[in-house]
Amino acid sequence: MIDCAPVVVASELGLFDKFGVCVRLSREIGWASVRDRLLHQELHGAHASATMAFAMRCGLGSLAVPCLTAAILAYNGSAITLSSDLREQGVSDAASFGELARRMRGRKKYRFAAVFHYSTQHCNLRNWLEDAGLHPDRDVEIMLLPSPLVHRSLAAGHVDGYCVAEPWNSMAEQDGSGWPVVRTLGQPAMQVEKVFLVLERFEREFPEVHLAMVAALQEASRLCQRPEFRSECIRILSMSAYLDIPQDVLRRSLGPEPSASVGGILFGAGDLGSPSRERGREVFQALRRLGVPAECRSFRRDIIPKLFREDLYTRAAERLPFHPPSGTATSAALVTQSSENLDRFKAA
Repeated sequence: MIDCAPVVVASELGLFDKFGVCVRLSREIGWASVRDRLLHQELHGAHASATMAFAMRCGLGSLAVPCLTAAILAYNGSAITLSSDLREQGVSDAASFGELARRMRGRKKYRFAAVFHYSTQHCNLRNWLEDAGLHPDRDVEIMLLPSPLVHRSLAAGHVDGYCVAEPWNSMAEQDGSGWPVVRTLGQPAMQVEKVFLVLERFEREFPEVHLAMVAALQEASRLCQRPEFRSECIRILSMSAYLDIPQDVLRRSLGPEPSASVGGILFGAGDLGSPSRERGREVFQALRRLGVPAECRSFRRDIIPKLFREDLYTRAAERLPFHPPSGTATSAALVTQSSENLDRFKAA
């Protein structure tokens, strides 16, 4: 995903090294893989969906394990993309798609893709379908696919649309297989999308390493948010070790400059990176709209300050600039889900 940029930039420009941490990046096939490798402590931290923090903490779809985030990495950047065939049939928005789906009822059931059950994309997709006057569980079919596969599935005609973060919406637009019917998604307009996620155990056992990682990501996020750094960010992300996607597609995905007004990606620079309780509540509300099983009694508001650790973000910010004593570099592994070429694993 293109919003992995702060993690990639921190690694590529040596910012982790600057803060005394030796980091190796790992690419994963999908969000379930990210979650499972965190659960099994095969990863020390991850670029992850903000909703995954609640899902892991509460045991939604997996074993429950205490986790937390001390940094928001990105906002926005998702879109709902429909097939070009639907546009040719007169679909231009949610209302016109709803009319078509009702007209075709009994003859065709449209199929959509989302990337993870407990994700902002799944929530956004269901909200859009409801705006179309459709029931997401009865009137259409929603399947879960790893992010890089949603575009391939649309191009092959296996799905009629999807909700996913960039660059897969711009990729469909570039090759003509689809078009973003809506880019500005979610309420509020600035939707918390990705965070830096670690287990509580890691924070407890290696607090200095964790704070150094967060400080490096803060500096990288500031760079990613600067318009003059945009071309360099695109060049780095396009490398085969990371997204391995043409720069013109990435340029379309990111836009000329950071902007929230059109649903563009904003990186967690400065205060935007702070995982405040208010931002935690926004993610909590999104998951509640998606639907949490009644038997999951741990899904409560009082877990928000345990998950969204603004205090740790502030402590890490105090380390800028941070110059650790020589010989204190500590090894750690991170993951960023970022590759279209799933058959090739490359460590950064």
